[in-house]
Amino acid sequence: MPGTVSNANQAQHAPLFGIAVGVPIQQPPEIKPRLPLEAACFQNSYPSESDLRERIEAYDHNMRHYYQTRSENNRDAGWSRSHIDLLKLQLPLSSMTEYLHGKGLNVT
Repeated sequence: MPGTVSNANQAQHAPLFGIAVGVPIQQPPEIKPRLPLEAACFQNSYPSESDLRERIEAYDHNMRHYYQTRSENNRDAGWSRSHIDLLKLQLPLSSMTEYLHGKGLNVT
């Protein structure tokens, strides 16, 4: 159920992505940069929008460099644009769309 996590807390937020934990069978030749912890985890308050934007823009810069210089499947893209484009796709996620609309977020 999409609403289970956020129903416990009435803050204006919407958890969208899960996490997978494991160990790869084989190490990739290049290590993909990860979203820095300070851009995703906060304690007792959220950072200002400008501070958060700086953190995301720095990560976008790192991801763009990674995508352009990796050995295979090179592209000119950043992290945030890729995720914004995913949210615009017409996927069979009607329950998620309804959930986000219920949170006051317009994703269509």
